[in-house]
Amino acid sequence: MAEIGGYNAGLRLELCAYYEWGLSILVEEKVCKTEDINKICHVLEGSNYMRDYEVGSQGQITAVHFTKVEEETQT
Repeated sequence: MAEIGGYNAGLRLELCAYYEWGLSILVEEKVCKTEDINKICHVLEGSNYMRDYEVGSQGQITAVHFTKVEEETQT
C-alpha cells in the first residue's frame, strides 16, 4: 500500500471518509478531531487496533471506536 507522509495511504483515506460521512472517531474512548488525522495515523499504525461501530437508533453507523488489541505473548 502506498504511503503518504510516512503513513499508510489506505488508513488516511479511511479516516478521511469517516469524517466526510459525519462519523465520530474515538481512539481508546477519546474523541478525535479532523485536525488530528496525522496523530491518529501514527497511533493506529504503531499497534493493533480493532474497529467497533456504534449504531444509532435508526440503524445507521454514528461512530467508529478504535480499541487496542493486546497481543498475546507465547511462553
